[in-house]
Amino acid sequence: MEADLAKLIVDSILLALALAGASLVDSKPRLSRVLRGVGFATPLLYLLLSGGNLFPFQEILLLTSVVVAYGISFHSEDYYRVLHGKASYPQTLIDTALALLEIAFSSINMFELFISWFLLDLVLILIILVEKGVENYRVAVTYIILSILPGDIALFTTWT
Repeated sequence: MEADLAKLIVDSILLALALAGASLVDSKPRLSRVLRGVGFATPLLYLLLSGGNLFPFQEILLLTSVVVAYGISFHSEDYYRVLHGKASYPQTLIDTALALLEIAFSSINMFELFISWFLLDLVLILIILVEKGVENYRVAVTYIILSILPGDIALFTTWT
């Protein structure tokens, strides 16, 4: 029970810092990068404090996702700023997706994995639709059929 509470606190801190950093990306970019950087590193704190509560493959996936989250988050900020002049809305979606990916990789039970993966799927569809709106509707549907359905079926049959 204590492990579940600690994991919930770490996940809440991760999401809060990532979303706070994403909302400040246009007004205070340096503070935004610090908040997002600390937020994406909080699952590593849980990894250190849990004493090996995760499977070895989860630890590898979590470490990889933290490194990738830094690169994607900081690069997309500059990309959307050059493309649109501001980056706060797409940055919020991207950072939410990265945080949910870290939560999914560090999940300690099936329920947490299912919820975080399902929310990640929804956020990824929004990211596809945000780029060009309704014009990308066909791409989003294709993504659902070719990626989400087979991936979710494979994931949940593997974990059960």
